[in-house]
Amino acid sequence: MKPKDDYALPRNNMSWAPGMELRDWFAGMALQGFLASRDRLVDWDLAVRSAYVYADAMIEHRNKEQN
Repeated sequence: MKPKDDYALPRNNMSWAPGMELRDWFAGMALQGFLASRDRLVDWDLAVRSAYVYADAMIEHRNKEQN
């Protein structure tokens, strides 16, 4: 789904730690939004899975726009 070496925070001078993957960055941002908009999460597993669903959708949309 995503191009190889697609990083949110690239570290060009550190080949052993190239940076955070864009998918994880997007998922983290989505999860942050979930946490900010709810008083209490009932199901953490559902929240995390949903965050990655949003992240995958953002990457898919991004890849379509780049092609």
